[in-house]
This record gives sequence, structure tokens and C-alpha cells, in this order.
Amino acid sequence: MQKRRGVPWFRGAVSLIRVQPDDSAEAFAAGETQDTQEQVYYRVDFLNDLARLVWSGYVPRQSVWDRSFMQYRLAHEKLIPWWLEEQRQL
Repeated sequence: MQKRRGVPWFRGAVSLIRVQPDDSAEAFAAGETQDTQEQVYYRVDFLNDLARLVWSGYVPRQSVWDRSFMQYRLAHEKLIPWWLEEQRQL
């Protein structure tokens, strides 16, 4: 089984599905376990890696989109309202 930084590659996707949409990073931290928070972080990191590979021309955009559409959609719906702002402050 492939692992990404010590986390099985599929667990982040499952955690992203289960996580509740929050209004802030504080609400996310209070409402989710540390393990879930790490898994979601690794899944977002993985999606960013995919985006960089597409942007650099190493992977066809449609191939990534066909396989990862729902993950990008879930990340957008549940995390975008606060995730980017939190990451920019780190």
C-alpha cells in the first residue's frame, strides 16, 4: 500500500468526505480529531501536488480531472471558505 508521509493514500479522501463544513480553522480544529485533521491536510497537499504536475505539463489535465473531480469539489465546498486564509497565515 502506498503511503504519503506516513498516511495511507486513501485515508485522506475518506476523511475529506466525512469532515463537516466549518466556518473557520478554529471550528475545524475543535470539531475534528488530530488524526482527521492530518489526513485532510495530506489530501489537500496531494491535490495541490496533482495541480502542480498538471500546471507543469507532466500529467494531462483531463486525466487528473477524471480521477479527482469529486475530491476537488469536496475540498472546495468544505474547506475553501477558510482554508486558504489559514494557510496564508502559517
